[in-house]
Amino acid sequence: MHIKFIAIAILSFFLFQYSAQSQLINKLLKKNKPDKWVYGEVIFKNGEKFTGEISFNKLAPKGILKINKDDNLIVANVYNVLEFSYMDSSNMKRHHYYSIKLERNKVFAELLYNGSELLLFGRNEINIVKEVNTGIATGVDGRYTPYKTSGFNRYERYKYYLIDLNSLTVQEVDKKNILDHFSDKEKELKNFISNENLKLKSPESYILLVEKYEQLKLHK
Repeated sequence: MHIKFIAIAILSFFLFQYSAQSQLINKLLKKNKPDKWVYGEVIFKNGEKFTGEISFNKLAPKGILKINKDDNLIVANVYNVLEFSYMDSSNMKRHHYYSIKLERNKVFAELLYNGSELLLFGRNEINIVKEVNTGIATGVDGRYTPYKTSGFNRYERYKYYLIDLNSLTVQEVDKKNILDHFSDKEKELKNFISNENLKLKSPESYILLVEKYEQLKLHK
């Protein structure tokens, strides 16, 4: 009976933790509303094509694509969509996303640069991390009491992936390691970063750097 009680208590604890994390994720996704409805094109895995209104939620774990087809809402994901694209009317820039395996799982990632030997993809990622804080509190009676609190925090970042078309390797890159992949032109690229004042904090700056590397390779 005692063992059964302990098993139920442990199960209840893990269910509570899972429920709390799920509620936080749902809350975050509601707070970060999906992109507005835009006119786009979708190619499904079965070969079917759709042209019309779509809405892409970048902050869902793998990305969620909503499609308005004949006033019927279709929710698509990385397993039934190959690629989709749309025009951003705010800056007249076309965005092209692919369902691609960049790490362990397939995700929707935007093709930022399509070169002769290199591809650059980017995607938003949200991590929900449980954090525990401990310390010692002083009571009114002067006694020291240890305490422990826990909660879930959200960390959001934009991740970049470099694909070498010759070796078919995929590498996650950032401003700290990207030059390691361009070691044969590192000196020239450091000068380029300095002259252009590139901070490597936006997709545009990464695109310029990768493009410059391919230019240097062609004119060696």
